[in-house]
Amino acid sequence: MKSQKLTEFTNALIKYQQTGKGHKNLVEKIGIHVYTILKSNYKMENDERGDFFCIYYPKIPYLIKQFEYYGTPF
Repeated sequence: MKSQKLTEFTNALIKYQQTGKGHKNLVEKIGIHVYTILKSNYKMENDERGDFFCIYYPKIPYLIKQFEYYGTPF
């Protein structure tokens, strides 16, 4: 499932980079995915996830802008 989700993000990101459309939706989907991973993979409590997320979320647009596909999914 992880691989499929990463492929979906990569495809959406490449499409955004080509068209310039869907930025807000992409940022939101990545943010939700990260928030979910923090609970399931890192067993973080809600407050810990919230604190991390507040720091991480503003960085997502920069990550999207800097991403270059070299065969490894986003």
